[in-house]
Amino acid sequence: MLRRKIASDNSIGKSVSLNWVIGNYTLKSEYGNYFENWEKLDSTTYYGLGYFMDADNEDTLFRQRMKLHQTHEGLFMFFNVKIKMIIRM
Repeated sequence: MLRRKIASDNSIGKSVSLNWVIGNYTLKSEYGNYFENWEKLDSTTYYGLGYFMDADNEDTLFRQRMKLHQTHEGLFMFFNVKIKMIIRM
């Protein structure tokens, strides 16, 4: 299950620990299953890999590489998404 964390007003723009994001997450739905894994690279950078599979877990519909990076200016998230195009006739 994906966890949700909301920033409070007093944490925006401040350096915060992101260790809570490390680990594996799964979200299951009638349309398919989403999987996500996060690892810590160093004290300011975390890398994630997420992918969505069809309901039978036979075909990957999209995958994304993610990066969380903390700087003195704030927390930034980067995505690189690859989508599989499915055309049904």
